[in-house]
Amino acid sequence: MVFHLPKQRISQEVPSSPLPPVSLSIMSFYYKLFFFPVAESKPVYREGNSASSTRTFLRRTFIKHEFHHLNVPLVGTVAVSDAFDCTLECLGNPFCLSVNLAAFKGAHGKLWCELLSSDKFRNSTEYKGNKSSHHFAIESPCSSSPCQHEATCVTNYRDGSFGCRCAKGFIGEYCEKGCLSNPFCFSVNMAAFKGAHGKLWCEFLSSDKFRNSTEYKGNKSSHHFAIESPCSSSPCQHEATCVTNYRDGSFGCRCAKGFKGEYCEKGEKFGMALNTIIHK
Repeated sequence: MVFHLPKQRISQEVPSSPLPPVSLSIMSFYYKLFFFPVAESKPVYREGNSASSTRTFLRRTFIKHEFHHLNVPLVGTVAVSDAFDCTLECLGNPFCLSVNLAAFKGAHGKLWCELLSSDKFRNSTEYKGNKSSHHFAIESPCSSSPCQHEATCVTNYRDGSFGCRCAKGFIGEYCEKGCLSNPFCFSVNMAAFKGAHGKLWCEFLSSDKFRNSTEYKGNKSSHHFAIESPCSSSPCQHEATCVTNYRDGSFGCRCAKGFKGEYCEKGEKFGMALNTIIHK
């Protein structure tokens, strides 16, 4: 997986002078007052965080997705007053990559804030709409959906770069090259181990293992990837060849000599003998 550096870094570290120990509430107040005066109603929040070990300020942009929720393992849950405090808590936790925030305050006048261990790009199936919370994601190059063919976009939040984890049958920096995008490709062979250049070789094949069963063999240097096919269940009988129509997902059976029928289930010679016996 190749990581792509952005033209401009998302994160910026601005040196600061040494600060005496202060409470989180006081620090939050000074951040709101001097660094990021953003209205609550705006969808983009610019947040800050102090790192006592390095004496630097880390800036991030959080994008608000109203009435959405990401269901991934939590790294913490806190009660906060507003969206700023929730995102501030996330920036203070090295394992937090996004947050869920209650849409409405509870009886105690606070909002629950969930610090999440992942983001919606790596867990798209767990990102759904709801009526009780908002989701805040750190601005990411993955927002523009650079990875193709259902690949997973992975952000490196330290430097703002990203990489694409390709789905089966696709290769390339953006997973733009694949068997499914080639009308003459029906399966692929891919190296089991990376070479000296850090890449895997990938062969696009003009046929599949069902039409060429005698050429399909095991080895220790590569893996074979076949497009899902109704032939996988071996519907054709008596050593018939199963042929998939990948356009509509149908299949047909090419019968061996001496057999006929939709699945080559009828033996011509056997049927003649049986008929002879019946008619005697």
